[in-house]
Amino acid sequence: AAFIAVALLWLAQGGPQRLGSIRLRHWAAILLGGLFVISYQNLKEPLRAGDWPEIGARLSNPLWYGAGILTSEPFTTQTVLNEIVRADFRTGPEHLLGAGSHFIVFSTDLGGEPERFNDLYQPLLFPLVDHGLANNLWAQMWSAGDWPLLCLWCGLYVTGLAALSWLLRVSDPLVQGYAGLATAYFAFYAHRNELLGVVGIQKQLLLVWLACIGAAILVRSAALAPAGAART
Repeated sequence: AAFIAVALLWLAQGGPQRLGSIRLRHWAAILLGGLFVISYQNLKEPLRAGDWPEIGARLSNPLWYGAGILTSEPFTTQTVLNEIVRADFRTGPEHLLGAGSHFIVFSTDLGGEPERFNDLYQPLLFPLVDHGLANNLWAQMWSAGDWPLLCLWCGLYVTGLAALSWLLRVSDPLVQGYAGLATAYFAFYAHRNELLGVVGIQKQLLLVWLACIGAAILVRSAALAPAGAART
């Protein structure tokens, strides 16, 4: 998310841009950065084990990079969407209310345990997969409310993107820093998440941003207090 946020802030410096106008070397840097992230995810286990021969074998195999791309989250979450639509899997909208638990302080400590979308579809549609799959917010909306809810979410999503794009163009670096991260999560990671996760991430970002502002104000006030006292 931090890598994407930095790229967004860099692109926003020149005002609105078309992706087709980005220079070839910048595209190469973006694609290499994405390949690095995907490759690192597939190297975690041998890195933790210190298995350097295995690391070398993977890095020297061109097919390993292709397999890593094909099994990465974008392809996984697309598979989830395809299978849910193909099977006409329906959940009803009740589990969407679990996203509201983020607006209740200490909801989990009070006994609130929201129902996860993954727990609803994976046991029925992917019973042989022995690990948690990525979610798909679009599949969740379609499964919960068919086309009306999906169209409603499309409108809300585009409105959210427009608001965050406007914040990226605000000249205040404080606002830009928050908008960069919020946009990275909302524009990219929302697709592989569920409503509960999307609301939770945005809430955490906002709270951390406000806490940082509060801490900065307190530190600045503490630093200026002795100078002010000396002048009086």
